[in-house]
Amino acid sequence: MTETDSAVPAPPPDFLPLSLPGGFMALNGPFFGWRRDDGLRLGLVIEERHTNPAKVSHGGILMSLARLQLAAGAAVGTGLDHLPRMMALSFDFLAPAPVGAWVEGETEVLHTTRNLVFLRGLLSIDGQPVLRASGVGRRGEAGAVALENLFGGPPPAANLAPSPEDRASGFRRLRMPGLFNASLAPLYARLEDQDRSFIKGFRVSGRHDDGRGYCHPGVVLSVADMHTGFASLVYDDLRSFVPSISLNFDLIDRAQVGEWVELRTNFVNTAEPYTVADVVVSAGQGEAQRPLMRGNGFMRIAPSLGVEFNRSRIFED
Repeated sequence: MTETDSAVPAPPPDFLPLSLPGGFMALNGPFFGWRRDDGLRLGLVIEERHTNPAKVSHGGILMSLARLQLAAGAAVGTGLDHLPRMMALSFDFLAPAPVGAWVEGETEVLHTTRNLVFLRGLLSIDGQPVLRASGVGRRGEAGAVALENLFGGPPPAANLAPSPEDRASGFRRLRMPGLFNASLAPLYARLEDQDRSFIKGFRVSGRHDDGRGYCHPGVVLSVADMHTGFASLVYDDLRSFVPSISLNFDLIDRAQVGEWVELRTNFVNTAEPYTVADVVVSAGQGEAQRPLMRGNGFMRIAPSLGVEFNRSRIFED
């Protein structure tokens, strides 16, 4: 254990490490869980590697924990032996999660049908809410994660190597401020429409893997969160950090490891100090391109955080 590792606070008693396969969870864990017959709570200690440019937890890692909390809580709350696949997700960011904080989740099952489960969740620090989530999960998904495997011991070793420099034509390597953003690299982008339209892309690699050969949903959520902010920054040539307040997503399909994933924005509207943008995520290229996810974000323009961006500084090359 390194000196940095030893400084990370321990989770509360009774929380055990989760067995979560794939590169994305291995890169950002460990995640912990506490299970009783009437419920399940998950948690995570926020470390520097989870931070955004403002030096607090990136929305992507919080959404990843909340999504897992909703799915696992749904399984326990409805007696399923597997985690439902989340098809629709909404997140409201209520307060920042600083480095060293223990973030703990809970799930409430609101309604079930033969195929769907409707959920509400909360992430908190010392009883104070930091993120509110809601979602709709689909039961009976082929290949779904078995609930009993969450506490099944260490997962198989994951391939954490970044993808090679393999980008679609016209894309340049994107500058990645913040340690959590950098863990998703390399990401690429290009500008269109007189440099006001922002298109992002990446090649799914082992560090994005969910353990079953697909891009982990947490990766897509994280990159989409980043994309809505960058799209607003580029469109209106904003010069400050744009943290998310609320994000909503419909998850349609999954990308396989090795596929090219692309994110586009069709709508941006800014009325300072707020801005809104949509995002459409697709896999493949040309005529073979297919939709993966659609969403929208409501964000705050935050010059007071002292994190400066502008259109001319978003590329590395």
